[in-house]
Amino acid sequence: MMKNYLFLLTVFFSFNVFGQKELDTYKYVVVPSRFDCQKTANEYGLNMLLKYKFQQLGFEVYLDTDDLPEKLRVNSCLYVVPNLISKSTMFKTTVKVELKDCAKKSLYLTKQGSSSAKNYKLSYNEATREALKSFNGYELSYTPKQEVNTTTVSELEIKNKITEYLLDSIKYKITILEGVFYAEIVENITNRVIGKISKTSKKGIYHVLLNGKNCIGYYDETNSFIVEFLHENGNIILHKFQKIG
Repeated sequence: MMKNYLFLLTVFFSFNVFGQKELDTYKYVVVPSRFDCQKTANEYGLNMLLKYKFQQLGFEVYLDTDDLPEKLRVNSCLYVVPNLISKSTMFKTTVKVELKDCAKKSLYLTKQGSSSAKNYKLSYNEATREALKSFNGYELSYTPKQEVNTTTVSELEIKNKITEYLLDSIKYKITILEGVFYAEIVENITNRVIGKISKTSKKGIYHVLLNGKNCIGYYDETNSFIVEFLHENGNIILHKFQKIG
């Protein structure tokens, strides 16, 4: 019995150390103004509770309704986003707090907090606060990720010849840039720029600003460029820039 307990304790400790190292590569947290378990923004005060908690841990924290700094508006891969995984019955409310990056990868998941309070505001607060105890003893030690060579076959292809793409019967090309942005998506006939692409710290994942919308981009197995964004109704919308030739 004691061996099993020590094994579980070791696994939990290792997970926390790994998760904390991942978090240390981020400086910013953007808290959603409303989670799936909420009917209104900041219901039960949970969103502000998370904002204050992550500020205490050393992060620079914003709500998604705040006026974000330009670099965060342009590149969503500079920050992590918390989510509440909750379940509520007439007898108990349980909550876990999960942190995800721009590619929806889970970086950290807290232990489960629970409350048997019958008042929803009290039960959600108690359960969330208990879940947040997983961060006890943690303080951000920000260490930016080192730049790595993330050049892909598609990037080399674009650099060595003109590559055209087709979307909704309209031809586009991707033009290499210098500086913050890696490339532009340009309509062939009008030369109108409809999107800008920038690299992220995740290999094969790109931040895309497409027609004013913040999106995520990546190449599929056919070297077509896929752009996806989250619609306000919660659905994921995909645009496929199909490679020509």
